[in-house]
Amino acid sequence: MKKILTVFTILCIIGLISSCKKEQVNASIINDETPTNPISTTSETMFNVRMTDAPLGVEEVNIDLKLVVLYGSDDNRDSIGLGTNAGVYNLLDFQNGLDTLIASSMITLDTVKQVRLILGENNTIKVDGDLYELKTPSAQQSGLKIKVDAPLDSLSIYNLILDFDAEESIHQTGNNKWMLKPVIKVL
Repeated sequence: MKKILTVFTILCIIGLISSCKKEQVNASIINDETPTNPISTTSETMFNVRMTDAPLGVEEVNIDLKLVVLYGSDDNRDSIGLGTNAGVYNLLDFQNGLDTLIASSMITLDTVKQVRLILGENNTIKVDGDLYELKTPSAQQSGLKIKVDAPLDSLSIYNLILDFDAEESIHQTGNNKWMLKPVIKVL
């Protein structure tokens, strides 16, 4: 009985050592396949951007989302365009705890300093059944800029929720002209 127990113990130890070596081999294979900066030890993070809104007394606030871009430095040199769910979004569909995923990608930044929402030209507001153009100064060129400063050190998933305050962001300028000056809180 002692011999069987001894043989079993030795086999368990050999199995343990063997499995540790396999993990090391697999880790090196993964590291070889993952593009890395030789100076940085940054790992990949799944970065999700979600959007929600606060209630407002109009029928629709539609934004034409084209692209979500992340910036990892203050000088805006390292930017990453995320896989964006482009389209026209009625912000009022995402109230009272509802949100929607607007962009998601694997990224290799240590920190996200800024998020920009690049909008198209099909931005509208619906008031009393009538649809009006919603002007968005510079949103088509440089985007709606949101300061974030989110450290991503060793995170596998980061969920950023943009709380779009439509009531504070929408301004009537006269003669049924409407302007979007976004007030967006990062949650």
